[in-house]
Amino acid sequence: MLNNHYRNLLFLCIFSVLYALFFINIYQYPILGDERTYYAYGVNLYKGNGYSYQEFPPFIQSNLREPAYPLFIYGLFKIFGVSKGVIQISQAILNGIIVLVTYSLASLVFDNKKIALTAAFLTAVSPAIAGYAALITSETLAAVYLILMLLSFLALLKERKSTRAIGHSILTGLFCGCLVLTKIAYLFFAPLICLALFIMSAGKFIKYKAVLCIAIFFIGALLPWLSFNNRVYGNPFFLTNRGGITTTMKAERLNWTFKEALVSFVYPISEELVKRYLPHEYKKVTYNPVVGSAFKAAYDRYDSLISHGYSEMAADRQLRLEAWKKIKKNIFKYSILSISDLHFMIYFEGMPLSQFTEFFKRKTRGAINFVFKIYSLIIVFFAVKGIFVIIRNRKNRPIKVLFLLPVFYTFLIYSAIFGAPRFTFTIIPLIYILASVSICGMIKPKIHIRDQKAII
Repeated sequence: MLNNHYRNLLFLCIFSVLYALFFINIYQYPILGDERTYYAYGVNLYKGNGYSYQEFPPFIQSNLREPAYPLFIYGLFKIFGVSKGVIQISQAILNGIIVLVTYSLASLVFDNKKIALTAAFLTAVSPAIAGYAALITSETLAAVYLILMLLSFLALLKERKSTRAIGHSILTGLFCGCLVLTKIAYLFFAPLICLALFIMSAGKFIKYKAVLCIAIFFIGALLPWLSFNNRVYGNPFFLTNRGGITTTMKAERLNWTFKEALVSFVYPISEELVKRYLPHEYKKVTYNPVVGSAFKAAYDRYDSLISHGYSEMAADRQLRLEAWKKIKKNIFKYSILSISDLHFMIYFEGMPLSQFTEFFKRKTRGAINFVFKIYSLIIVFFAVKGIFVIIRNRKNRPIKVLFLLPVFYTFLIYSAIFGAPRFTFTIIPLIYILASVSICGMIKPKIHIRDQKAII
């Protein structure tokens, strides 16, 4: 029989799945934008058209998107047939796994069931995690890989038996490779965790074996993708052609005036406010592909190069060269705009459930979206407090500090490249664990004082 604690955890996992299924049922949103691309990849793989996002012949092979999520879709289609619903239901089930691993992570790092259960609860009721299950995007799968990788890595650092340490190392390398194949931005995370192993005080023999295992299985996970790129482009390290586009987006924003740069800090708080009262600036700072936006300018530049005979790899290289040349000349403005991106990323609970507010009138919609953003800020406040609690507490500090590594990495890498709330998704469970540390820390003293008064 399960005790009450684990019964509650099971309930939260089931609730998370049902919560996501509820929104999937009422959220009949068409497959558009990035979703359409991912779906097309899955369909083409299923139909034998290769790795292409084109919906009609000649189905040119393209690495516009990382392969893990399209292969996930392909696997589902192979088993259940082509269906949008089967992807959504599978992602709802992944949400239950996210809740379970979040609990396991918090329990491993803090050895406190109250913190672990609080983190699991906050993750289970997260509007963003529930909502993304309805979308055909890679965020849910990437979050699973990241937290499984972190769980394996931290378990490795606490392990003293050689055999188990090797097992955790293999899982760390494998999950890290899968994460990179889902989100290429995490490419440099593997070297970071290997470096962390050498900083830890464990025996040298285990360290070297662990790093070797991580490296072998990380590279092994990437090998099929490297082989594909070598076959198609003649360059195994041309991992995706979106790097040039995203860098160009950042470079295009350097053309903004001082006023437009300031408005970019207001845009995350209220897109509707900017759109209504500053329509000219809105066209520049919006993340929607409207005429005048950096988003559209970057894709137009890419399409122009392709139409002039550039290959995908050549177009990507040209975009990178042009973008970095511009960024180097405007490094201060680039830094300011990176802070603007970071600011935008902290409103992670405003997406994608804000899409449901299309059912309401504009004022009601604005109020609901504002609540989402306030909720995000409250959670971030508690998470920051949790970070300070970790730093002050010396017990098991190295493990706790390394737990923070993916949080800082994610915010840093995406704000440097191109930041939006959806890119925070992979670390939402970690943010909730940090928030739970400070929340439980606040509740505990109050309970202690109440008990003391009862004794008196």
